[in-house]
Amino acid sequence: MRPKFFYGWVIVIAAACVILIMYGTLFTFGVFFKPVLTEFDWTRAMTSGAFSLCILTHGVLTIVIGRLTDKYGPRIVVTACGLSLGAGYLLMSQITSTWQLYLFYGILIGMGMGGAWIPQVSTIARWFEKRRGLATGIAVSGEGVGILIMVPLSRWLISAYGWRTSYIIVGIIALAFIISAAQFLKRHPEKIGLLPYGREANATDISPAKYHKSSVTQDFSLTEAVKERQFWM
Repeated sequence: MRPKFFYGWVIVIAAACVILIMYGTLFTFGVFFKPVLTEFDWTRAMTSGAFSLCILTHGVLTIVIGRLTDKYGPRIVVTACGLSLGAGYLLMSQITSTWQLYLFYGILIGMGMGGAWIPQVSTIARWFEKRRGLATGIAVSGEGVGILIMVPLSRWLISAYGWRTSYIIVGIIALAFIISAAQFLKRHPEKIGLLPYGREANATDISPAKYHKSSVTQDFSLTEAVKERQFWM
């Protein structure tokens, strides 16, 4: 019999929180852009280049993050990315030169953003067979909600406390929320004796030992995989 409360919805809420904070803080760059530009008298191209590097780092690292999530699980990966993201924002409050801007924002924050999407979406897919689209939609809606919250909040913080203190506050928010939410991300429902949402319980033993045994599959390298007919179907 299906339990009245399914833990998978906790996964969805935690994933939404991670996405909300990661994308919400990322898009505050435009709010911080003008005061940083004014203080250092850098060119617009020089300053905005850090955001471009951040997006590039984020995109490249996404490939690696997917593999790391499969190997270590979403909790560890998202926690590590949250630490990188939060540290990047905290260090941004101390910048005095462009190399620091590119290192802290372009690299550290970009690395943190690598965990904004893949760990959450892939974990939800494991937890839901039915209502997977709904669960994923709820989680990724955090992106828009995060922008709606964090952009005006950052604008108010800058006007009240200045951009350096505001970056410290944003960094603390990122660390607190992302690391806390990551602790609720569990890789497989079977690991805690549950079935994915929508899969009916039957006589199958879902103990961890049985699950591990039944989950053994043949591994292929990328070169071997592309030679298989199923890869292209």
